[in-house]
Amino acid sequence: MIYTKELKEEAAVYDLIVCGGGVSGFAAALIKMLKAQNFVNLYAWITTPNPISEVFHKSMGFEKLCEIPQTGFKMGKWYGITWYRMQVSDNGTPKPIIPFPTLDSDTVDKALIV
Repeated sequence: MIYTKELKEEAAVYDLIVCGGGVSGFAAALIKMLKAQNFVNLYAWITTPNPISEVFHKSMGFEKLCEIPQTGFKMGKWYGITWYRMQVSDNGTPKPIIPFPTLDSDTVDKALIV
């Protein structure tokens, strides 16, 4: 499921929760579409420890930016937050964001072919 939290000229914030198989193909298609929409950086905020998610994000090309230990306590254990980033476009002057509904069908089709 994807929940759009906010959309600004320079960034979109999503909660992405994927259950079951096919995660890497779905994520690869999402990354291609966000790149086609002119996003420059993608960020992942992961509750840690979460080795499966950390390995997944690294395998997709995200780089670890920082780790903030002991930010939350649940079920008798402390958890931290780790931020990851993937640069998908040049970091020069950003181009205007192209809303998803206005992407041409060829761009969407190419993004969905993983």
